[in-house]
Amino acid sequence: MPARQKGMVIVVMLTIIILGSALLLVSGLNDNGWQRHNDTETALALAQARQALTGFAAASQARPGELPCPDVDDDGVADYASRLCVSLTGRLPWRTLGLNDLGDGGGERLWYAVSGNLHANGNTPINSNTTGQLVLDGRAGFAAVIIAAREVVTGQARNAANRNNPRAYLEGDNATTGDDRFVSQGAQPFNDRLLALSSQDLMALVERRVAGEIADRLQDYYSRNGFFPYAASLGDSPDYYCDDALRRGLLPLAIGAGFIPGSGVACAGLPNWNTPLPAWFITNGWNEVIYYTVAAPCTAGSALCNGAGSLITVNNLAAPDNDKAALIITGGASLPGQARPPSAVADLLDSAENTDGDDIYESLAPASTNNDQFVALTP
Repeated sequence: MPARQKGMVIVVMLTIIILGSALLLVSGLNDNGWQRHNDTETALALAQARQALTGFAAASQARPGELPCPDVDDDGVADYASRLCVSLTGRLPWRTLGLNDLGDGGGERLWYAVSGNLHANGNTPINSNTTGQLVLDGRAGFAAVIIAAREVVTGQARNAANRNNPRAYLEGDNATTGDDRFVSQGAQPFNDRLLALSSQDLMALVERRVAGEIADRLQDYYSRNGFFPYAASLGDSPDYYCDDALRRGLLPLAIGAGFIPGSGVACAGLPNWNTPLPAWFITNGWNEVIYYTVAAPCTAGSALCNGAGSLITVNNLAAPDNDKAALIITGGASLPGQARPPSAVADLLDSAENTDGDDIYESLAPASTNNDQFVALTP
């Protein structure tokens, strides 16, 4: 072959090699870009579902903290059998949650599992001391798990007959219903993506809702009477009636006229709640996990309920921090050494400053040794 022809062949071959390499590179970049987009869409869908679940729990008018049952027939609606879930694992009930039809990055609808003691329509009491029964990667205490099934893997048959069969979409322990165990990684093939909702994160939001509603009742009482009620004694189960001159304890379930003779000190002469406490507050034991205290000048027959320095101080709150007429402190889940129902302040509140019996408290960042949350009322 003449030298010129040989040179042209080499040029053509190099051109083919270069073009092929470029196509492979572009294809790889496109695949990576698609995968990143897919992962982002999946993460957003999981986060939106988790937010909707916490919102549902916080807004419940039956039992704050309850979560919907899964959807087992893929219509977006939670499915119940009497007061139980048809299954504790199924599709995310997106219609029940008020969401659009959520899907992962590949368009597949999300899956969802709920703890058996937290599902809606149940009759088990739910409050901040309720711990979820789901286990994720060997760690207990989860209220719910949301799962993106993503692309089909070897051994799965996704068709109309298996549309509601977890084994056709999920892998490992995630596909096994009824054992409360889930995993974020497993033996290949495995491509599930999970986002869990812990009891702690769930109840932190629910506590704020509950405390806010009770704060409204107390503010209404003050607006009508010019003072806040006295507290009920710790350990006064199950009645928790108002005790004369007691400024620190639990929220009184009945005051004055609401007192039943023979059961203790009645705060005689004081008006009862104008707006009754919510039924769920008592039946779910929220009155036993919330601490209540009122400043001396803000009780019946006392001086004017105003003036920074003469009321309650809460360190680390926005200034002024010494003008609090009353406090509601949610105790969170019991820490080691704490009892529920409480018989002492230290069974509810965590730091030394919060349990020393004076009118100075401190609001601390959540930690393993502290989970108190404060709602302060000012006159």
